[in-house]
Amino acid sequence: MRLPPNVAPESVGCVLATLETAEFGRALVAFLTKWNLTDLRAWDLPDPQGILMADLPPNAPARPFGSITMSIPAGRFFQAGELDRMVADGQRARARETGVDPRYVALRHHEQYGTMLDVLHLERSILSRFPGEGRPVGVMTVMVEAIARALGLGPDRVTRIRKNIALCLSGKHESVKSLRVKT
Repeated sequence: MRLPPNVAPESVGCVLATLETAEFGRALVAFLTKWNLTDLRAWDLPDPQGILMADLPPNAPARPFGSITMSIPAGRFFQAGELDRMVADGQRARARETGVDPRYVALRHHEQYGTMLDVLHLERSILSRFPGEGRPVGVMTVMVEAIARALGLGPDRVTRIRKNIALCLSGKHESVKSLRVKT
């Protein structure tokens, strides 16, 4: 017996079935629902429900523009990287639907961008204390050390991040190796 799609276990029953058959059907659907199974291939061979990608109408409020919706059964185990690949594939498919270049989907650089933003904000905040050309000698070295201490990074790392920021701000984003999009 196969579980009907989107059916609540309590609503399953047959008008023409005997009371025992209808009760068996309800019990079977409740069992399949409880254990996230789609059916029983044999009495001892269950067919687990996979990941469901919601197929909502394009204008549905539950489907925000440019996103995907997934339903994952509670008992579903994933091999290393399997869920990441499935999400990335879903994101790329959604990007194609919305006209976004799939190369710019499922980026793994959000933490790097966040750190770059922190460094840039701290640098601009510190340098705003010294308007014009009147910066004290050595202020950049002290600033890099202060930013490193504030963010828990090494000064060399902060210096590299500042160079990457400069490249991005000058339009040379692709020359930052750690931010390249892998296709």
